[in-house]
Amino acid sequence: MENVLERLYEIEASATAILEQTDVRKKELAIQMQKRIEEFEAQLAEKTAETIARQRQELHEKIQEDLNNEQKRMDAQVNHLKKTYQERHTEIAKAILQEIIQE
Repeated sequence: MENVLERLYEIEASATAILEQTDVRKKELAIQMQKRIEEFEAQLAEKTAETIARQRQELHEKIQEDLNNEQKRMDAQVNHLKKTYQERHTEIAKAILQEIIQE
């Protein structure tokens, strides 16, 4: 009977040791996983920041290009109006004067 009790105590001690080792290993794995999660989040944040910066730059360049094209178009219209005025300012002035007189 004493042998059985000794054997049960040995089994219990062995099981307790296994549970303690398992708990230690579980904590180690949790720490490793937390580190991996933090590394992943840092990499993701860096890639996201790079993507946002690149897209902002591309958008800025596109807006600048659109503004330049619009400025060229407006300059062409102003030049056309100036040319028309230079060529026809007397005729335009007479037409305006006629409108004023008729009223």
